[in-house]
Amino acid sequence: MDGGPQRSDCQGSGPPCRAACPVDKDIPGFLRAIARGDSAGAWRIAYRDSLFPGVLGWICPRPCESACRLRGSGTAVQVCDLKRWVTYSHDPPPDMQFLPRGGGPEVAIIGAGPAGLAAAHDLTVAGAQVTLFDRDDHPGGLLRDCIPDFRLPPEVAQADIRRILSLGIRFEPGFRLESEEQLRALRDQGYAAVLLATGAGDDREPGVPGWRTAPVSRTAIAFLRDVARGRARLDGKRVVVVGGGNGAIDSARTALRVGASEVAILYRRGREHLPAFGDEIAAAESEGIRIHPWMGVNELVWKADTLEGVRCVRTRLEDGDAPPRERRVEEVAESGHFRSCDAVVFSIGQSPTSMPPLSRVPGVFAHRAPSAGGGTVVEAIAAGREAAVAIVSWLARSGRWSGERPARAPAEGGPPGAPESIGETPERPESFSVLPFAVVPGEAGRCLRCDLSLTLDAERCVLCGGCETRCAHGALAWRQIVNGASRLTVHDDLCMRCGDCVAGCPSRALRWELWIRPNRFQTVWTTPGP
Repeated sequence: MDGGPQRSDCQGSGPPCRAACPVDKDIPGFLRAIARGDSAGAWRIAYRDSLFPGVLGWICPRPCESACRLRGSGTAVQVCDLKRWVTYSHDPPPDMQFLPRGGGPEVAIIGAGPAGLAAAHDLTVAGAQVTLFDRDDHPGGLLRDCIPDFRLPPEVAQADIRRILSLGIRFEPGFRLESEEQLRALRDQGYAAVLLATGAGDDREPGVPGWRTAPVSRTAIAFLRDVARGRARLDGKRVVVVGGGNGAIDSARTALRVGASEVAILYRRGREHLPAFGDEIAAAESEGIRIHPWMGVNELVWKADTLEGVRCVRTRLEDGDAPPRERRVEEVAESGHFRSCDAVVFSIGQSPTSMPPLSRVPGVFAHRAPSAGGGTVVEAIAAGREAAVAIVSWLARSGRWSGERPARAPAEGGPPGAPESIGETPERPESFSVLPFAVVPGEAGRCLRCDLSLTLDAERCVLCGGCETRCAHGALAWRQIVNGASRLTVHDDLCMRCGDCVAGCPSRALRWELWIRPNRFQTVWTTPGP
């Protein structure tokens, strides 16, 4: 036999749910805490790894669930719903908050959206003195202005934002970045570094005849922001929304809530290509919103200041062998027609915020650009945390800062002693759906614990082969290698972590070993290297 312990391939990549999560959240550990009745431990993990545990319980796109190995054989564990249940049904433990170290340099962050707030948190915890600048009079960016209340309860976003600001971060409203001189002025004021976290920018305006910005013709961000601030009504109007992403769905559902009599979504690709979340699409249709695929808009028709409708055209994919998402959309000849409507909202993507050249101002950073279509909140959080790591590293290399590792809350579970009991769900507003208490432990317990790796003690193994024959899922196999030696291999995609092989091993040569890796963003809390 090959000498030394044998491990499964899981040791290299870790659980697939965690690998798919942009913020590298310890999802198996989070689910174990819930299953054992430790809501405080679950809260700590959710906050430590994502910083916005409440927000992401409502609007995360759930990449972890798409990667869950149970998805192929049934239904993925409802990680997002469990996060929502923990954070919305229970108060955070009082000792959860990270403790800022202090003593570091001043850092300016321009943009107080999810990316800016995440970077501000990590830099503050590392010891920096952070000031957030934003053009709006309140922090939060799209969390406060562009995500409708029916998708994200306002008090949830406010609680997550308040928790970050309570670390001592200063907020300066009314700041608009327009020139390189402003960046130089911030450096001259004593800020050791400046981070540009201005987000994905504003919506692209359509380049079609008849387009104008008016109360009845808006882009999605402008429309949602006006609704959030009580400045938009569509009473009795027939509304057309152009686009197929989450912004389009949000705009359509919001239009109904501000009085629209009917709402239609026109999308230039097929229904199967809709980039919006599937559950949001289903919710929109359940509310009576009609989705019309293979439909484009190439003109807005006005009579004086009154919108009469839009000229539409049927579309199709150009011929070719490329995948559908890579093929261009073309108009179908002689398919133009008029559609009557009273208001139109365009949600066709976002334009990056115009920024001064970064190379000309030393010490100025920008967070990673969002993905096509504007990205998601969880991607913005990850980008902000990455930027914080880069700033700490740069300040250390340039000799401007050398910090010590600050104290922080335990990674999992609370202080020594019995874990906090979950108990019954306290009363919350009935307008939002949260998993009932009775199903929570069982749902969390469905996790296969993919962060467990099977380890073989070669000194104890007697080569009986019982583990292979006992595995009902065909996940274990003995393979011949060089010089007649054998190696036990584990197919992680098949292994269900049932434990039959471990329980039945006559020589106790098999055991489970926990796959442990620190969250990749925790490097910001270590002493910066050269």
